[in-house]
Amino acid sequence: MSRICQTGAFRMIINNAFSSIKSHIFTIFSFNQSIEQLKMRIFKNISLAILTISYLVAGANHFMHPQSYYRIIPTYLPFPVAINILPDFLRAFSC
Repeated sequence: MSRICQTGAFRMIINNAFSSIKSHIFTIFSFNQSIEQLKMRIFKNISLAILTISYLVAGANHFMHPQSYYRIIPTYLPFPVAINILPDFLRAFSC
């Protein structure tokens, strides 16, 4: 378990998420917008940050507490460990 969390893929996910949040926060400060547009942009960026963090926590939870996810995988599917880990790797490399 600890080996997976120390891999470059896990670090890449976190770095991509934080760089995305950082770039969205910097777009808040463009002064060519009205106050209402600025408020909406701030709201959207905060919502995006909350969503990104929740996806990161859920993805990390797949690796840290996999037993709870094994129970929801149907019994007729083979290799529940691989089925649990595969979506996280696909999510990491799709960014």
